[in-house]
Amino acid sequence: MYSQRLINILNDIAHRHGAIIKKAIQDVLRGPKYANTGAGVESVTVEVVEGDASKSPNILITFDDHIKLLDKRKMQWTKLPDMKELLQWAATKRDDPKKAEKLAWAVAWDKKKNDTWKAKPWRKKTLSQTLKQLNINVLAAFDQAIEEDMQEAATV
Repeated sequence: MYSQRLINILNDIAHRHGAIIKKAIQDVLRGPKYANTGAGVESVTVEVVEGDASKSPNILITFDDHIKLLDKRKMQWTKLPDMKELLQWAATKRDDPKKAEKLAWAVAWDKKKNDTWKAKPWRKKTLSQTLKQLNINVLAAFDQAIEEDMQEAATV
């Protein structure tokens, strides 16, 4: 059960950060790498569901399905695997050193191409900082409300 004091503070934090989160997401989507028709930016909605004594407030972020594809746009390949280990492994598979080296390089390029890709994240630093600040504010609100409730209980 949450105290009314804590619920009021958390609802206020949720409303403040809901607007900040929406602006941060829209700023990212307005960038030249992601903007096309503007439909993605306009589809972002942020709704704050206020909390009560039994549940904390929620910030619901919704957007059109096609924004999920931004995460898979422009794949970035990572670097080659460690060649020293691959060369040692290839030497156990081939007798000829030239063929062993050729095998090691072929495996390395195949691993780079097929096994080690990662998607380019579209969530930028500003959004991450906003979410981090939200967490800090919520923890501070919990500390403050609990301390005030304890002081109030001690005086009664």
